[in-house]
Amino acid sequence: MRELNFIPFKEIKINNIIYLYNEVYKDYIFTANHDLDSFAIYKKELPMSDEFSYVVTCMGKPIGIAIVAINNQRAWISAFGLIKEYRHKGYGRELLNHVVKELKAKRAKDIGLEVLNTNVGAKKLYLNYGFKKVANINTFSGSFIAGPQSYIIKDVLYQDIKEIVNNDLDYVWDRRVESLVANNNSWAGLYIKREIRCLFCYEIGHWLSIKRVKLLSGDVDDIRRLYCSISADKRFPKKTLMVNYFDEEKVVTDIAKEYGLKNILTQNYLKLGLN
Repeated sequence: MRELNFIPFKEIKINNIIYLYNEVYKDYIFTANHDLDSFAIYKKELPMSDEFSYVVTCMGKPIGIAIVAINNQRAWISAFGLIKEYRHKGYGRELLNHVVKELKAKRAKDIGLEVLNTNVGAKKLYLNYGFKKVANINTFSGSFIAGPQSYIIKDVLYQDIKEIVNNDLDYVWDRRVESLVANNNSWAGLYIKREIRCLFCYEIGHWLSIKRVKLLSGDVDDIRRLYCSISADKRFPKKTLMVNYFDEEKVVTDIAKEYGLKNILTQNYLKLGLN
């Protein structure tokens, strides 16, 4: 094994981190192309730990990266990888060893991560190391099919719907709603006869990114009405992404597929206990 060094982000210039990140992920299914502005947003939204995120070097050359967030003794590996020519040499396991050792010293309780279902090598590394699969996470893309009738979609402030959400949290919302609020995403609801029937959290960029969909009425046809109404609403781009949907959200995603979206990738959500 060649000499490896693990350097925390707090000791490295941000431009060098961004360049290495883009190099590691240039052959990924979503090619990385961060600049200073986009990386600053990513760092804040995670939020990234400069103490527990590392660049790994081999004989002095930066070859890989591990980006880690830690909050309330729970850690999350958001990015982990090596430049292509340094893969399959055991360096990834050494980097993972170092991250786990440092997080144990911090007394973190567990580490979570997501890995593409098709990334056989990375999955083998994590599972052999002791990570356990918790769930599948799916990403969908496409344009919703227009329906025969559209309904009112009205933007709402989170503080105005907080009680509705918090009084009826399911498993996914219980995990996700705090981060959605912290990241200042937008919220809107499907209204029928002035009653809010469905709630969704979204962000608009080159496409409409729907972060979460919550059925409030109990009538699954309201999800169909929501998707049709989104298609008819000129505020929203035609192309839609629904990212990080768990298997337990099957009714939301099945109807999305029924109305024109396709599952473009599946990731495995893995976790390693550190106790």
